[in-house]
Amino acid sequence: MRVSDIPEIAHLSLQEKPLLVEDLWDSIVSDAKCLPVPQSHTEELNR
Repeated sequence: MRVSDIPEIAHLSLQEKPLLVEDLWDSIVSDAKCLPVPQSHTEELNR
């Protein structure tokens, strides 16, 4: 998905755009907590 796919984003002010990015990032982080961590990643972190 690109910004051009959502025309409303282009109409946001410079002050509103970082707030949108922050909200998007927060939603990614909360969704990512539901993803399983591959065993190889866990092993690498433990090393």
